[in-house]
Amino acid sequence: QLEQHCAKQNLGQPVYEPVTLLTKDGGGRDLQLFVVKVTIPGLVDSYGPFQPQQPYLDMEQAQEYGALFVLNQLGLCQQQFLPHFANIPMMPMVPPV
Repeated sequence: QLEQHCAKQNLGQPVYEPVTLLTKDGGGRDLQLFVVKVTIPGLVDSYGPFQPQQPYLDMEQAQEYGALFVLNQLGLCQQQFLPHFANIPMMPMVPPV
């Protein structure tokens, strides 16, 4: 959806940059979490990169959420995406180790 919007508006294709967070799970084992920083070339001067704060266990889910987060920030997807992510495992916000 974000890619389609960017193409339609001639904004350039979104660039997804993975950000990895390392933390510990409840048992003290290392746990890798993902968020995605999204940059849209045609909006970078006005908005800079977009980065949601919610980490995910899966990189693909983090990227999908990142795209929907941008759409929401641009006012193109007001809260439509929240039910979609209700059943996806998110991690509580834990400071990186």
